[in-house]
Amino acid sequence: MVVAIGMTVAVFQESMRGPMSGGIEHAMTSYFDNGRTPESRHHVPGEEEDEGIWSGQLLATIDELGTGVPERETILSEQHHMKVFRPFWVFHDHRPHYTNPLSQHAQRAAEIDTWAEASDPEQLYERMHDGPYRAPTMLVLEKGPEGNYFYTVKYSTFPRKVASLGRPVTFDPSLFDSPRFETRDVGPYVVIAVR
Repeated sequence: MVVAIGMTVAVFQESMRGPMSGGIEHAMTSYFDNGRTPESRHHVPGEEEDEGIWSGQLLATIDELGTGVPERETILSEQHHMKVFRPFWVFHDHRPHYTNPLSQHAQRAAEIDTWAEASDPEQLYERMHDGPYRAPTMLVLEKGPEGNYFYTVKYSTFPRKVASLGRPVTFDPSLFDSPRFETRDVGPYVVIAVR
């Protein structure tokens, strides 16, 4: 009888593994806010390519440079993995096909373009604060191979199979060389607090 129950449980577990394998795989490889996954507890930033590994360090840096109250932070970042762990306001969402039309996704993208075109830190700060939207308090930008920083603006291509595509907006690091901005390198990213 015990053998029959054991066999039944084994068969049931194996039959469930097929339909649920995608969900199980996703759960086991999703990152916690400390940059680790349930599957592996010893990820080493810099030795792995997955951006989720930087979540913990990015969040700690935002907490340190920012207000310390996530609800008061407006973030410009395409690193969606870290937004899961804090209730940040998001200046520009990386999923345009899900955004509310009232968020003015395309207009915000154009606003980001004007920031990158600023000639100096003062003009950047003015453009961020004189525009039609509340300025971000924190930026998380990726460092490019030539030393520049960039943010990828996503635009909708729905109903195509790939629902959105992106184009990089490049920022010269000298735009943040001012007491109005505090920068901190975190692996392949730079976190910038707007003062």
